Amino acid sequence: MKNANINLSISNLSSTARILGLTQEIIAKGSGISQSQVSRIFSGHGKRESKAYKEICKYINSNVLKVTRDQVIANEKLINALTHIWDGSEQQASIIAGIIYSLEGLCLSQRDH
Repeated sequence: MKNANINLSISNLSSTARILGLTQEIIAKGSGISQSQVSRIFSGHGKRESKAYKEICKYINSNVLKVTRDQVIANEKLINALTHIWDGSEQQASIIAGIIYSLEGLCLSQRDH
């Protein structure tokens, strides 16, 4: 079961990189890891807890923060969730925004691992 979790994490990492338009070459240059090692990790042949894996995660996660307004608007899952929950009031908008901002600590702690 542990291997399934590792592959899922690698799959998510690879998908995130693809969504962000980060090629293996860009990731290699940005993370200081060789392109061949990036390729091995993305194909599931690397160890999840390796230094290279952590550096790749750190680099990709640092690019995740650079989300544009257009990307948010284009994210159907996010928009659907907000539409489902938000009642349209300014008060509830402030509450939802507060909850979203409170998640920043969670994102930062995940990037450090």
